[in-house]
Amino acid sequence: MERIESGVVQFGDDWPGIFFRGKDAYFYGTQVQAALEMLIAYAPESDEGSIGDTISLSALRGLMGELLAADVSKGLPKLQLRAADECKP
Repeated sequence: MERIESGVVQFGDDWPGIFFRGKDAYFYGTQVQAALEMLIAYAPESDEGSIGDTISLSALRGLMGELLAADVSKGLPKLQLRAADECKP
């Protein structure tokens, strides 16, 4: 069976999206988590609370959560598709 590697994937005529293999997704999630922790720890006091910062931090937290959800040991719900070779043209 052929694997789909991390990268851009497009289903039919839908918009392309990004697929991350589980190990890649989890790694990137840990890196986003580390970056968030550094941003929060080193953010100047005067910058905290601005609407731009709040939205950016929220978006990064959401991305981090999606990437870390690829950790199969957590047993989180997922969309189960057919095998990759059955989906490829």
